[in-house]
Amino acid sequence: MLSRGDPGRFARVRCLHRTRDMSTSPRCLRLLVAISLAGCSSGTEKEGGGGGGGGKADDPAVATCTFDQPSPLGDTSEDLAEHAVGSRRVSADDAGSLSELEAAQLVAAVVQLGMAEPGIALADVFALSDDGEFDIVDIEKEGEEFLAADWISFFAGDNEVGVVFADGSTEVIAEVSDGDLMHCE
Repeated sequence: MLSRGDPGRFARVRCLHRTRDMSTSPRCLRLLVAISLAGCSSGTEKEGGGGGGGGKADDPAVATCTFDQPSPLGDTSEDLAEHAVGSRRVSADDAGSLSELEAAQLVAAVVQLGMAEPGIALADVFALSDDGEFDIVDIEKEGEEFLAADWISFFAGDNEVGVVFADGSTEVIAEVSDGDLMHCE
């Protein structure tokens, strides 16, 4: 797992072991993080929504993510970090300097991860990160097909989470769950 306080964390990443044990699977851990951050259930959740796997199934703005199909960006955040061409760490103090797209991506990331409802204020987004900070990372992957993307990375409940967007948009193409990448559609 990556270290939150390490500014060079994208260059130094440990390989994460995948497990299907429900007590420690990335999907289970993400669900536990979302539950702990949300507190007790209010009983107002829609039928068929909520939980892991990319947020509410009945919210059309949330992409469906799965481990069943490989992500073209790799299997782990280590794979993703190999293609980082630039990054910056932002906190609530930086909110005024964010571009409109960066602000929209931060909001979309926490909504995608099921940590907030659509319409959450940008100022409230920063409280969802363990240390109040998010990394905005530019990704460029060379190969048969060039792929550019924007990665929003942070820690929640001591787990590395994040969302990868198609370059310059809020279209979700991958999700990071405890360091593992899920393909999203």
